[in-house]
Amino acid sequence: MNLKKIAQNSLENTIAGLFILFVIITFAQVVARYVFNDPFTWSEELARYLFVWTVMLAGGLGIQRGAHIGVDALIEKLPRRFQPVIEVINHLLVIVFLLFLTIKGFSMAMINISTPSPAMQVSLGWAYLAIPIGAFVMLIFSMEKIYEIFIRRNSKVGGEK
Repeated sequence: MNLKKIAQNSLENTIAGLFILFVIITFAQVVARYVFNDPFTWSEELARYLFVWTVMLAGGLGIQRGAHIGVDALIEKLPRRFQPVIEVINHLLVIVFLLFLTIKGFSMAMINISTPSPAMQVSLGWAYLAIPIGAFVMLIFSMEKIYEIFIRRNSKVGGEK
């Protein structure tokens, strides 16, 4: 198995594990609140943080798989030779935003590293780290998409000769 596949499987397993933990904690909170009338003080906060981490990491897989919502009606009307150019421009714009999000997100995490969360009393920096790490994962997959567009274009050019 190559390094790319190992990294992708690790990411998928991490996302699945976080989501399963999110579901279990949320279910336990519902049972504790409505069955035993004794809710956990920390579960809602932990579930929120797990959900944020899950969403931010899953965004990268969405980019890799082309699963994010997009409007391609205009792109489909363009001549075929211009479509890859628009795709690259789109990914470059996304990369610029993700670079900003990575840098500012890391800055926010560092600012909040010494602030305890209200219920669990753990560093809020851990919750805020989901932003730069998730953005960085999305950034890598966006760069991979640009690479794939150039590979696809070069293989078509090479096949036409």
